[in-house]
Amino acid sequence: MVNEPIDVTFKAWIGTIDSWWPKKAQSLSGAEDTEVFLEGRASGRIYERTADGDELEWGRVLAVERPHRITYLWYLGSDEENPTEVTVSFTEQAPRTTKVSVVHRGPELLGAVWKERQAEFASNWDTVLAAFVERE
Repeated sequence: MVNEPIDVTFKAWIGTIDSWWPKKAQSLSGAEDTEVFLEGRASGRIYERTADGDELEWGRVLAVERPHRITYLWYLGSDEENPTEVTVSFTEQAPRTTKVSVVHRGPELLGAVWKERQAEFASNWDTVLAAFVERE
């Protein structure tokens, strides 16, 4: 739960991702000084830019339903040829309280690899959600 209105929460997920994303633990470079970008539109990229200027793509936005949902192909933990799919949903619980939930789909996309990594994916999203809530 986030103690802010749904529209503010949604904008923070997309627009301030660089300020709260746990970069050291959840990026390709593992560098705290990397920048994270989420282009909040269909076909937009999700990527990091390292201090050296290299851009490493994490995924592609499939759909945006402001302020309720964003869905994207996700390459972290797999690769661009074998993406998983992530849907982040924002549900208003009260005028100033928003529930943020992540559904990460993969069995039908990754097959046996999903079974090997499912617990890791879940743990990683717990880390990401905790960082998002703590940004307040």
